[in-house]
Amino acid sequence: MNLSVFAQVLWSSIAFSTFYVLLSVAFALYLKITKVWNFTQAGLFSVGYFFIYGAHRIFALPAWLSIAAAILLVAALAMAIEHFGFRTLRRRRSPTLVYFILSFMIAEFLIYFVTLLAGAQPQSLSASIFVPSTPVFGVLVTSWDGGALLTVAVLLLALLALSRTTIGRKMVAVADNASLAELFRIRPERIYLATAALSAVLIVAAAWLFGTKSVAVPASSLDLIFIAVISCILGGVGSLAGAAVAAVVLSILKGFSIFIVPSIWQNALVYYALVLVVVFFPNGVRLPPRWPSWLPALRPAPIEPKVAQK
Repeated sequence: MNLSVFAQVLWSSIAFSTFYVLLSVAFALYLKITKVWNFTQAGLFSVGYFFIYGAHRIFALPAWLSIAAAILLVAALAMAIEHFGFRTLRRRRSPTLVYFILSFMIAEFLIYFVTLLAGAQPQSLSASIFVPSTPVFGVLVTSWDGGALLTVAVLLLALLALSRTTIGRKMVAVADNASLAELFRIRPERIYLATAALSAVLIVAAAWLFGTKSVAVPASSLDLIFIAVISCILGGVGSLAGAAVAAVVLSILKGFSIFIVPSIWQNALVYYALVLVVVFFPNGVRLPPRWPSWLPALRPAPIEPKVAQK
């Protein structure tokens, strides 16, 4: 492999990681605040993807209008699942396994329902997945690459800005200790609904980026969510920055794996990687003791117990 091929694969993998990053952050955000491994996001991805396909490709609605309508639909579904599903389990003090089973069943139901309506044929959100490219220092950069990176940057910066607002501070409080947050008149149920709606924005944005770059069938959303799960575990459960960085790293590894593993086995690699991560890195990748201070931490800093002063 010469240097030009290496640079091209590296750049393409970084650009391709944009929707992985959005899905990983959406999954990590919901997990951090609600403590639920929400696999229903796979079904929500399929709903958002094929709703945009129907609105934009079949009914010829503008892209921005199709995306906005998809966000409203997916947010409504996500909030309904949170309100009628997970809230009920919390009131019954159900074990964690019940949350997992319910979320996976809802995901499968949504995926099969979308398959029934849209069919099992691969569909693209763009009329053509081939876009003009411009050589930059020997690397072909497409207009999709720039738009995808800009979209992710804007959404992540907006998420960072939201964390400094009142609703953002309430989310942090509920994520740290929901019971304690109630003492300060913060209703965790409302925060959970807001988290579901916020995750829906990231999911629909990821669906649009994925659909304008590749083709998808409803069941392919499970592979994408499993990548988000791997990213959340590797980056450290509870760290949004760690999940985002891990998603980029996984995309790069997947891009270079094509030189070793045939393309027919690429989807299977996701499941193999999930098993390896759960077995060998259940608490995420531990950083070296002298991690540079200017790099983002992949794991949240441990909370030291406060000692009461005499």
